[in-house]
Amino acid sequence: QDIAARLSINARGAGEKGADATALRREFENAAIANPGAKAADVAAGAAGFVAKTGNLDAARRFTGTFATVASASGASVEDISNAAADLFQKFDITSIEDMQKALASLTMQGKAGAFEIKDAAAQFAKMSAAASRFGLSKGSEGVKILGGLTQIARSATGSPEQAATAVEATFRQLIAKSGTIKGLGVDVFEKGSKSKTRDVRDIITETIAKAGGGQVKLQEIFGEEGIRGISPLISAFNTGKAKSGATDDVGRTADGVKALRAALEKAIDAPGDWSEIVQDSAAAQKTASAQLDAAWESIKAAVSREAVPAIMKLMPALSQLA
Repeated sequence: QDIAARLSINARGAGEKGADATALRREFENAAIANPGAKAADVAAGAAGFVAKTGNLDAARRFTGTFATVASASGASVEDISNAAADLFQKFDITSIEDMQKALASLTMQGKAGAFEIKDAAAQFAKMSAAASRFGLSKGSEGVKILGGLTQIARSATGSPEQAATAVEATFRQLIAKSGTIKGLGVDVFEKGSKSKTRDVRDIITETIAKAGGGQVKLQEIFGEEGIRGISPLISAFNTGKAKSGATDDVGRTADGVKALRAALEKAIDAPGDWSEIVQDSAAAQKTASAQLDAAWESIKAAVSREAVPAIMKLMPALSQLA
């Protein structure tokens, strides 16, 4: 109740009426009860974190159930999921429940298929999404899928989630900073006739590696020490594809290298699975004994807060006089 009251105060704009704290509390309780294993206080903290980043309480209220379900399915905290969702909301213009579910499902399923799990993404997404937004990565769940896939690739070549996030951030930064050098290879970073709208990052990376012939020295010059870590698996895929090519000329070998590189990109980005898979994983997690006990306890707390707290509050004046 206290978290809900504070959230109502913090979200209220000048001249506006604050949200009903009791109604907020009940929404958090209902989200927790509907997702055994989640706690109402954690759901409330997640909503508070979302509002702290976005200033949008209405959106937080729409998404609380989604946050609790993803947390249940993935093992991440509700607060981590909501913080990542706040970045999706702001940087990728993901505002509907359907789009948010699609985006979080993509990140979760990519994490299951790779090494960068959703709980890692939740902690590192702020700086990666900011870099992707500055670059001009496409909005919506498709942009989230691309960013998630690039992160999975970077994670396979780095020692920690933090290093993977830094590598992805550097990749986006260097593509803009070295756009002139890349242009010298015959690759356009920006759309024709534009100096600000970038092309599909997948095409830029693929063409840059191919035009550089997969050469580490040239690519290191473009992407820098940090950025090249993020794409080194793609460079390896390109060079392996060339080496295994049955073509007799360099054009054919390069084409086979590009094909292998594209396949590596698609595998990381297009991990199979949608929101129904998240619901299925969440349902399995909710059947555990601890989740069932948590749900029972949350139901008890909700009943107490609904019935007992108002009665206790009525006694406060008398207790103050007694004191």
